[in-house]
Amino acid sequence: AVYGFCTMLRKLMREFRNASLVACFDHSSDTFRKALYPAYKGNRKETPEDLIPQFSLIRDATEAFGVPRVEAPSFEADDVIASLAARAVEGGANVT
Repeated sequence: AVYGFCTMLRKLMREFRNASLVACFDHSSDTFRKALYPAYKGNRKETPEDLIPQFSLIRDATEAFGVPRVEAPSFEADDVIASLAARAVEGGANVT
């Protein structure tokens, strides 16, 4: 997972050289959706054990590449991405 993430991040950094880039991650805490609906993602399989220790390495790699990292307790990365994109559009940025 770490190698794949780093490979894709390098590709994006080359392809969008002059663009702003941020990496958003799910926070380890439960989300507000889970509080509203306890069965949220109830059918999802458990995270494979060999993947779990790679999460911190991916976060470290993001920092090593100089890419800002955003995580927000109680929110999923999708929520953070949507919020950042909306703010960027409001500020006149071209968001893709």
